[in-house]
Amino acid sequence: MQMVRGQVLLQGVTSHDQLFKVEELAFQASLRNIENGREKRKVMELMTSWERKGRREGRLEGRLEGRLETVKRQLRALLGALTSSQEQLIDSLDDGKTSRLAEALLSFSTPKDLDNWLSRQRR
Repeated sequence: MQMVRGQVLLQGVTSHDQLFKVEELAFQASLRNIENGREKRKVMELMTSWERKGRREGRLEGRLEGRLETVKRQLRALLGALTSSQEQLIDSLDDGKTSRLAEALLSFSTPKDLDNWLSRQRR
């Protein structure tokens, strides 16, 4: 039964990120070939947990992207245009550092303040 589950997953899932329409159809066809009801439920539970995990990761990624854009907008309003180097460094920040930047920018008065802050984050 483990082999059947593995075969179904390999046939139906090529990426943990998302099932494309063709792959989803192939997965559904493979799932119909599993006659054992308990095995079929286990495969469906596994797919459901992967879907939930993917949605959760997508929401977290979306929040970080939104936070980054908001911080960059605030920096532009405060300091003017950002350099491409500053943009790249800001885009590479994780969620925690992005939140700290959102607080730190309140004390910035020049682009050099941002550069100094970004420099300290790389250490």
